[in-house]
Amino acid sequence: MSRSIYKNNYAKANYDRITLQVPKGTKEEWKALAADNGLSLNEYICRLVAGNQVEIFDRMQIADKYRRMIITGKAYRSLLLLW
Repeated sequence: MSRSIYKNNYAKANYDRITLQVPKGTKEEWKALAADNGLSLNEYICRLVAGNQVEIFDRMQIADKYRRMIITGKAYRSLLLLW
């Protein structure tokens, strides 16, 4: 098996793919911001989203032990009990 086929199969098995549509020029702006922080565009976006989740959870005063359950969608029944 060639290296590229192996990498593609690994990515398919271990990662989800998300496609974003943004106005022309936005991607290059984000890439520049990511590069300024020493990050790839993917890592930059992931960190922004994760940071936003933390901010929302803090505002909602969600306990740390429930945050992973909420993110993964395994907390639906638990949250109904909390509310």
